[in-house]
Amino acid sequence: MVKAGIVGFLPEDKSDVWEFFKWCADLGYKAIDMDLSYAAPGEDLTESASRLRNLGLEPLTMGCPGDFELAVGRVAEIAKKAHAQGIKRVTAYSSSISKSIHEGYGVHGTYDEMMRDFEYMNRLTELFDEEGLTFCYHNHYHEFITVYHGVNAFDHMLYNVDSRLKFDLDVGWV
Repeated sequence: MVKAGIVGFLPEDKSDVWEFFKWCADLGYKAIDMDLSYAAPGEDLTESASRLRNLGLEPLTMGCPGDFELAVGRVAEIAKKAHAQGIKRVTAYSSSISKSIHEGYGVHGTYDEMMRDFEYMNRLTELFDEEGLTFCYHNHYHEFITVYHGVNAFDHMLYNVDSRLKFDLDVGWV
């Protein structure tokens, strides 16, 4: 049986997060696709990571704001939290391409906004690399259905981002 990591869907109030993690581990999962500053806010990150690993789960990635201009200013803070948990990857889960996640179905950014995002993604790739971290992008369906100049946004991303950027492919959308 294939075991995969659990994506960041938690109890809404996060009150039962450790019971949820134990349930996931009991099912045979080996990892979570989230960090503990998100999943268990307010707790000591190093202790929480140890507690998670004692359950048999590995925290795989640290979240990065989809507002990449904001993210550039938060690299040191994000890196500190990632290192405290032993996490090696930082993942962005949205961009101007996927505005509809927050602004309504069918809303996507402009070509210029997308290209500006790619510039910031390249900068973030450099900055996280300097911190010993790998920058990743998690796709949704938007990147495949949004088309600029006859090319879908995902292909634009492949052509325009630093080759060190890794993809956290959500195969449900691919």
